[in-house]
Amino acid sequence: MENTVINNRYRVLRQIGSGGFGFTFLGEDLGFPHRPKCVIKHLRPQSRDAASLALAGELFQQEAETLYRLGRHPSIPALIAHFCERGEFFLVQEFIEGHTLDREFLGGKRYDQHELIQFLGQILEILSFVHGERVIHRDVKPANIIRRASEGSFALIDFGAVKQVNSAAGERSVAIGSHGYMPVEQMAGNPNFSSDLFALGLVGIEGLSGVKPLDIPKDPATLEFQWTTRAALSPDVREFVSRLVRRDARERFVSAKEALAALNSVAAHTGFFHGRRSTSIPAAPILIQTPVETPPTVIVSPTQRLMRPPIAGTAQVANDAGNRNLTRIVLGFGTVALLFLTLHFAGVGSRQSATVKGRAPAPDAQTQPAAEVSSVDVYNEALEQGREAQAKETVATTRFEWEEIANKYRRAYLLLSSVERDHPRFADAQPLIERFKQESERAREKSQRSPANGSGCKFSHFDLN
Repeated sequence: MENTVINNRYRVLRQIGSGGFGFTFLGEDLGFPHRPKCVIKHLRPQSRDAASLALAGELFQQEAETLYRLGRHPSIPALIAHFCERGEFFLVQEFIEGHTLDREFLGGKRYDQHELIQFLGQILEILSFVHGERVIHRDVKPANIIRRASEGSFALIDFGAVKQVNSAAGERSVAIGSHGYMPVEQMAGNPNFSSDLFALGLVGIEGLSGVKPLDIPKDPATLEFQWTTRAALSPDVREFVSRLVRRDARERFVSAKEALAALNSVAAHTGFFHGRRSTSIPAAPILIQTPVETPPTVIVSPTQRLMRPPIAGTAQVANDAGNRNLTRIVLGFGTVALLFLTLHFAGVGSRQSATVKGRAPAPDAQTQPAAEVSSVDVYNEALEQGREAQAKETVATTRFEWEEIANKYRRAYLLLSSVERDHPRFADAQPLIERFKQESERAREKSQRSPANGSGCKFSHFDLN
């Protein structure tokens, strides 16, 4: 599929991952002069029977719906677009420059107590938001956590296995997750919020010890993990992590919010906050120099503040060894990415043009002198995102369309937030940040009042040859 252009806009550059239902590609958005990177997911189930196609369609439709909603968090890749082409389903997400933790761990990186607390705190904050949206990730593992190249903070990716929490009693779901990171209730098709915490705890233990979950010995009587002798931790931290990975879900924290509150208390007792309020791990990661074999997501039949992003987007680079030396790219969430925007503009002078629907459109990005083009790409990309969102508003009627608009506005204000003080358009960018943010929230509110619609894909008509 390399060099293929889909939807007359997104060019496929190379494959960066694969799974049970399709492939993931690194791509570029031809809709912008700078051609920002993006991640393209292509649904292509391995099995061709009707049941597998129906399940694949359900999972990708669910992922689209959820990513539009979750995309407003700065550490979850926003969904840029979702569409059908020739009967096949595509998701386009924001891209994040960085590396996944499976590469970091296999490269020899081991966390100390301070680094572990930082890691757990950042992921628990993300999961608190996810759980607050009544969503269970179900596939937390090193390959689905990216450390940003720019600042070392973490992003949680690959929401293809998400489960909406339903109040229906006794409902069972298809068991989706990764061997070794799934607790017993998830393998039985009954995941809950604490299932994500179980997986996160095992990722933390792996970061401390370098031992994968399937290789951690268990107590023969209780079947609890015996891991505490493999790392030097204070009793409070050791007990906290042990509670995350209890075999019985009733003995874990109920949700990420509860776990995060407990972690804050533990961190205070260990002196974590004494002069070290950093938001990312300061130590340089150790990376392996060969491709990583990522444990695949499997399907089992049921019995803080807004980060200043790099100028790219947020999304997966999980299995692409060739991405180690990618240079700085254009961010679209923020992170791709993501994935996931009617304008009021102020202070832009004569560059304003006629209003649409009573709102002033973005300034014309093409009025910049040629000598400034390279230095104002970020600013101009933001304005292009705003224009696209504004144009889509004139025809938007459904929830998906308004969510896409909200994400475009969001990408715009995140881009503007990354404009540095020495940037030639810094002063122009500042008043627009809040405007785009307000427009994003307005569009998201409209999405909640708009009717939902399906993707329009006919999964029974997939061409899988």
